[in-house]
Amino acid sequence: MCIGRGGAKAIKGSPSFINSRIREWEKAVKKDGLASSTRKGYTRAWKLWTNWITMAREEHKYRDLDPRFPTVDILCSFIYFYCIFYQISTVKGYVRRAGTVSKTKGGLALARQEWEIEINRTYKAAAKAFPQSSRRNRRPLTVQILKKIKPLLNPTSHNDRALWALLSLGVFTLARIGELVPGSSSKLKVTRKSIEIRGDHGILRLVGTKTDHERKGVQMHFFRNKTECCPVEAMNAYLTGRTGAPPTSPLFVDDKGRKMTQAGVVTRVRGLLEKIGLDGKEFSGISLRRGGAQTLLRLGATDKVVMGMGRWASSCYKRYLVVEDEDVEKWQKKMASTH
Repeated sequence: MCIGRGGAKAIKGSPSFINSRIREWEKAVKKDGLASSTRKGYTRAWKLWTNWITMAREEHKYRDLDPRFPTVDILCSFIYFYCIFYQISTVKGYVRRAGTVSKTKGGLALARQEWEIEINRTYKAAAKAFPQSSRRNRRPLTVQILKKIKPLLNPTSHNDRALWALLSLGVFTLARIGELVPGSSSKLKVTRKSIEIRGDHGILRLVGTKTDHERKGVQMHFFRNKTECCPVEAMNAYLTGRTGAPPTSPLFVDDKGRKMTQAGVVTRVRGLLEKIGLDGKEFSGISLRRGGAQTLLRLGATDKVVMGMGRWASSCYKRYLVVEDEDVEKWQKKMASTH
């Protein structure tokens, strides 16, 4: 907006105009200065930290403790305690984000440089006391595992068709489970109209996924592959039982019309995995995305292909990949066949 000399005279002494511009600026910064997921991360970190401070204040010596100016023992006890439940990298992220919030509130960063030795020793002690490997390495739900699960499902059961469609679609599109059955608090709405199948080609259209910060929407393509693990056939079989469903209804629902949940899907999948001799606890919601990437790795797909199919902007997808027994066996046989 351009204001000439006459306009400036007109608004001189009008605080309501200036205040409204300030409010617009503040709103813009709060809305667009941070991605929604980033803002939630700061909010969660600060909540965990202030809850810890509240508990500390119950002790007389910490009665007047300010969360913006903690003591080293309070910070390190916070770190050690939360390493019981979260990965060390996650706890470091909480400390970093809570420190950022502290600075915006006029305080200091929580992890101060003069406490570096004590903080590092705390993380080392936590790593020794609470081994991370069992929680970090979630196994991928690969196409090979899908093939073993399918015979356990009843094609005449709506719930089984829904689960099979979700798993097939998730693995072949490298989808996050939250993109297929988002939680109630998620802004992402996955509805019946989100999906379209024409012949051998299907498209799942979503707006507001984790990486869709500008809310331009993403299209996840899937194709008929003429095998027992075909996402097009799985989705067609499931959608046949949903003829007449309102376009705005959730995409995946059970036989009573209730929206399927992430927890429900994971629980059911773990039970099926136990039946085929695998440890169900080793699998989680991220296993679908990992499974698609792992299958591509075994097929020798290039970085460009994996990144494109999984909508990764960098090679960070490699953290999803693991070398399993099948991979070792495959490459050892290749080694043995060299001349």
